[in-house]
Amino acid sequence: MGKNKGNYLLLTVTVLVTLLILEGALRISGIARMTARFTCFHPVLGKVYCANTVGTFTKTSYSHYLVINSDGMVDREYPIAKPEGTLRVALLGDSFTASEYLPTADKFEGLLERDLSQQLDKPVEILNFGISGSETWDQLQIFHLRAVKYQPDLTFLAFYWGNDIKNNIERLRANDPSPLMEEYDAPLGGRIKEVRKNLNKALWNSSLLYQVVHDGTGHMERLVKRWFQPDYLTQIDRLMVGEHQGTVPKELQSKERPMVDTDSGDDDLFFWESAGWEITRKLIKKLNAEAEAAGSKLVVLHFPSEGLVRSGIPLPFEEFNVFLDQSGIPYVSLFQDYYDMEPEILQQHFIPDDGHWSRYGHRYVARQTREMLFNALSRQYP
Repeated sequence: MGKNKGNYLLLTVTVLVTLLILEGALRISGIARMTARFTCFHPVLGKVYCANTVGTFTKTSYSHYLVINSDGMVDREYPIAKPEGTLRVALLGDSFTASEYLPTADKFEGLLERDLSQQLDKPVEILNFGISGSETWDQLQIFHLRAVKYQPDLTFLAFYWGNDIKNNIERLRANDPSPLMEEYDAPLGGRIKEVRKNLNKALWNSSLLYQVVHDGTGHMERLVKRWFQPDYLTQIDRLMVGEHQGTVPKELQSKERPMVDTDSGDDDLFFWESAGWEITRKLIKKLNAEAEAAGSKLVVLHFPSEGLVRSGIPLPFEEFNVFLDQSGIPYVSLFQDYYDMEPEILQQHFIPDDGHWSRYGHRYVARQTREMLFNALSRQYP
């Protein structure tokens, strides 16, 4: 038995030394490391940022050396205990909020943090909990699981009128852990999946050897699949190349609000009484209640994409404004601002062929929301 253990130990050491030699050889060879993988899996939240990850993030003409902090924020490090005399804002949102392609100083977050600190004559910290691809469902979970422990004086929800409403109802129908029911205990299967998926990301980000092997086997697998793919699938692939995803459905390409709602979720954002909006309103009310219970105050920014503005399709933003008023939630709406802009001016607010805010767009958002945040913080701590 002792001899077998010795053999196993020798084999393990040999394998590890061989892998280290190969890793070193690849690094010396000058082979470039591939882009870091910034997103990991969470058994409740789904997609999150991988803690303590760095690398270059590129989006069209924008490129930024991105740093994810130890709590998975696209932001600097913050102590959990709030420094005395400091005001904190928990910022929730999706890719518009995270804006991985820009340094913090160029985002509306950083601009507001600087200006509010000067206006209030005390330090203001805006903690960016935004995660690309998240929706209100996720953002309520993020507040409960991550943001509340930082004792925010203000909770700032940046609400995007894109796919959020559709995704909220899809999360409900998928029977995902519900923040409305406070289902925050991850199932065993989810925890196992978390370890498996995130080990893959950790290996990718730390080992060039793993990148080369993983990428090579992926290319080989796709090549084999194409060899054996039926002809009709190959023809479909050709038709799909270059096809613009996310175009407005033909039945909705009208200046008039559609008269028929469907149960697909694709058009829920157009109908204030849709199932998507019903669950979205409940999520915002729950977030408001949780913020108040934590000694915080909820404020909201809501905005459309450039494509929604250009489509001319009426959206129920006025109904949403009334809902926020009735709920006692301060808000800023960018709808009328964007609608009133000339097309060439509106275009400056967004990255061409991408749709996210440009630097100019972030500066505009900071200007439009500064007064709301100043008033809310002043009332919280006069």
